[in-house]
Amino acid sequence: MIAAYLVLLLGQEALARGDLKQLAPYSHRMELVVRLGAENWLTEPALRELRRWPVPPTVELRPPVSAREAKQLRKLKRFRARLAYGSPRDRTLRRLSPALASVKAEPRTPLPIKDRPCPGTALMGRTGADEVLSAPEGIDRCVLGWLADRFGRHEVDQP
Repeated sequence: MIAAYLVLLLGQEALARGDLKQLAPYSHRMELVVRLGAENWLTEPALRELRRWPVPPTVELRPPVSAREAKQLRKLKRFRARLAYGSPRDRTLRRLSPALASVKAEPRTPLPIKDRPCPGTALMGRTGADEVLSAPEGIDRCVLGWLADRFGRHEVDQP
């Protein structure tokens, strides 16, 4: 059996509200990518939630990374970085060691939107290859239902 894999793109506001708790059953079936905003900075509630996530999260960074930002991001202990722009060889990324597991550059061309499974979301990419579910407003019943259908309801404890 081939396991379905998905990249879930969330904003840190959704993390701060505790939306990750609802996604725990799917943690090993998806890559969590956190979009930070204008600065490479996590709010304290979002940082706490990411530290509880069982799989190292991916954080979308915008080089250069200041020493202040790096100190705060290292509190995650272990994470991956995806660059919104710039080079994975940017010298300021060295400030994130030893917490930074890997760095990859985001594709320059945006992925095509193929579906909008729920209001405020977009499913992008190619089926089975690089599917990305963007849910910037967070996780609601619709998104949870869509994930349960995608990964199989029998694998998830329903409330």
